[in-house]
Amino acid sequence: MSEKAPAQNQKLARRAAPSPITFDQAFDALWHRAQASLGAFPLESSSLAAWPEFGGFALGTPTDIVDAGASYRITAEVPGFAKDQIEIKVTGNVVEISGEDKTETSETADGYLHRERSQSSFHRAFELPEPVLAESSKAKVVNGVLELELPKQTPTPQPAETRIPVE
Repeated sequence: MSEKAPAQNQKLARRAAPSPITFDQAFDALWHRAQASLGAFPLESSSLAAWPEFGGFALGTPTDIVDAGASYRITAEVPGFAKDQIEIKVTGNVVEISGEDKTETSETADGYLHRERSQSSFHRAFELPEPVLAESSKAKVVNGVLELELPKQTPTPQPAETRIPVE
């Protein structure tokens, strides 16, 4: 006959239930995913700020950050934005990239007035591991891609080669 351990010796683990999601949050998340799959820039939604897996600007503006030793290189896809529509701010080790495109067209034909407006924007902010020299930074837009070079305030020294003699 097998003995069972007394109930007081058994430990039960209780998992916390995930926080509930409202219908509006679920719809916003679905809307952001649909826009991202079409290459559109998602609209800002404060209701999704605590739910990064549901979207936000990261889906609309793919960005790469590379530590190149003496500097950081940031590459961001900004299709449709001209260089004068992009703003870059650097404060210490925080880099903000934003852009806004407003277009308004109107035409009159046969007594009809046709008027359209469109607006698209993005905003990204990154905290780098160390401060950069904003005055020495360079930025350019080539074929819808923003390339940003941010020299570090204290560059990481290149490792020196040391030979160790064998005894």
